[in-house]
Amino acid sequence: MTQIDYERTLIWLEQMVRGDVSARREAVEAFLAVGPAALPHLKQIVVTPDLNGGIRWDAADMMAEYGEIAIPDLVETLEDTRGGGAWFSADALPRFREKILEPVGALLHQHPNPEVRHVAAFTLAFTKARSTLPALSHALVHDPDPAVRAGVIRSLRVVYGGEPVEALAAALSDQVPGVVQQAAYSLKQIGTEQAQRALVAWQNAH
Repeated sequence: MTQIDYERTLIWLEQMVRGDVSARREAVEAFLAVGPAALPHLKQIVVTPDLNGGIRWDAADMMAEYGEIAIPDLVETLEDTRGGGAWFSADALPRFREKILEPVGALLHQHPNPEVRHVAAFTLAFTKARSTLPALSHALVHDPDPAVRAGVIRSLRVVYGGEPVEALAAALSDQVPGVVQQAAYSLKQIGTEQAQRALVAWQNAH
């Protein structure tokens, strides 16, 4: 079996990014052949800010190719908001759907950094799994940072359409005008009868 280290991992990723279809397939097959032993090196590349973005994206995507064994490492890199690695993992994790609800939900509800909570909300939303709605709705009401609450609203509108109208309607009572505006805009965009009723009730109260 081919031995895997950081340098070889980087070479294969560069081949995936810069090579043709055949070269990319060859690199993917090489990663699959060495198995999860590549995970620590791929993870290091995801969180290395001075590397090419395409390489970092492919590193996160390749981690996900190993299946559920990669979830803990990918979730951990969601904390790399300063270096940008979080967004590469946020793109790779949603394919696991309900399987990431517990670890990513823990970040959403407990992490002290609002940027990490924002990324966690985005990650959960883009699983498109209905089971994530309670966690997102809870964050929409209870997260202490208005930027996180506004981000949850955007994710709910884009991903779930009219399903979370009740949660969005509750956000009309937020104390921060920007969050209220996001909620009102989202309900207007959804445009269902339930959403319209919520908007009318809010407007009549103000």
